This record gives sequence, structure tokens and C-alpha cells, in this order.
Amino acid sequence: LDQLDGWPDQVKAMQRNWIGKSRGVQMTFGLKDRDDSLEIYTTRPDTVMGVSYVAVAAGHPLAKEAAENNAELAAFIEE
Repeated sequence: LDQLDGWPDQVKAMQRNWIGKSRGVQMTFGLKDRDDSLEIYTTRPDTVMGVSYVAVAAGHPLAKEAAENNAELAAFIEE
């Protein structure tokens, strides 16, 4: 921020005080038929009560593991 010439000091101060700031909670979901779990971060824990599934990114280790024996999923992840 200090290298942004022309930005008003008040804007830089607001950015300094906000960048990286997030209020929420970390939660853990158990995984069916496994001993490990999936940890997530959410800023909306009030909505978790109705959760019916959790999605992971294509690059997540759980997705890669699931794709080992599923050619269609492997192709989706590769795409």
C-alpha cells in the first residue's frame, strides 16, 4: 500500500485495516466411512444447519482420491 502513489491516505488506511480481515468460524465435517475429517471456514455458520453436502475444489486431495477409480471424474478434474 505504501507504494501506491496517488492513493489518498484515508483510503490506504481503510485498506490496511481491512485486508485479510474476516470474521467467521472453522468447522469440521466428519467423512462417511473414514477416520479423517474435512475442516472448513465459513463466515455464515448460521446456514450450516441445513447443509446437505460439501463440495471440494477439483485440486483438493479428496477430489483427486475420488478420481483414482472414476474415469469420468478424472476427466472432469483434468478439464
